[in-house]
Amino acid sequence: RGRFRTQTPKEQLTAALGEPPRWLPDADDPARERRWGYSNTNYVVAGLVVEAVTGHSWAQEVHERIIEPLGLRGTFTPGTSPYVPRPTATAYTYFPKESRPTDTTLGFGGGADGCVISTAHDHGVFLRALLGGRLLRPAQLAAMRETVPADDWIPADGVRYGLGLAWRPVAGRDDGIWFHGGTSLGSLSECGVTPDGATAVTSAAFTLRLDGPAQEAQARATLRMVDAALAAR
Repeated sequence: RGRFRTQTPKEQLTAALGEPPRWLPDADDPARERRWGYSNTNYVVAGLVVEAVTGHSWAQEVHERIIEPLGLRGTFTPGTSPYVPRPTATAYTYFPKESRPTDTTLGFGGGADGCVISTAHDHGVFLRALLGGRLLRPAQLAAMRETVPADDWIPADGVRYGLGLAWRPVAGRDDGIWFHGGTSLGSLSECGVTPDGATAVTSAAFTLRLDGPAQEAQARATLRMVDAALAAR
């Protein structure tokens, strides 16, 4: 019912900050304690910081610094438009207590926390460029790869999370793989990239179940596929 309702970044922050924090760092030494805790709010804040520093929208900076240099022709930021360019798959969502899926292909995608439409191909190009050192200076990439345990990450085991980038062990690889999936209503992406950026695997699924074991089974199957493709690379 609210799929076409837009929110400004400030409205998103107001909603998020109305909830209690998951944890508070030590006021005397806030950098000492580091924990895993994912929140889209962090990306909203990052977008506001980008705009304050550059004087441009976060979307313009993404286009000029990432999309255009990498030639990602299937990637763009739709803003407040709910439409998806064709051809596209139909995205279905099973809402709790509903036996039939709902078509959730169209809808407002948010702001800096996820308002980007792309393809599996472009996703792979981006991952190889990032881990291969083409996008960031070495110190910046090293900061992204500095991780903490993500013990409650589902459904993978042994996951460690950094700055917008996660790592997990893979059988057959001593160095594991880096990844970051994404989920919206009826659309899910999963991926993996070797630490040197030489090889990446990406996937897209278009059915999301918001309750029950079927969604976890789907997620585990996707991870097995990605891991199997990268195990010998």
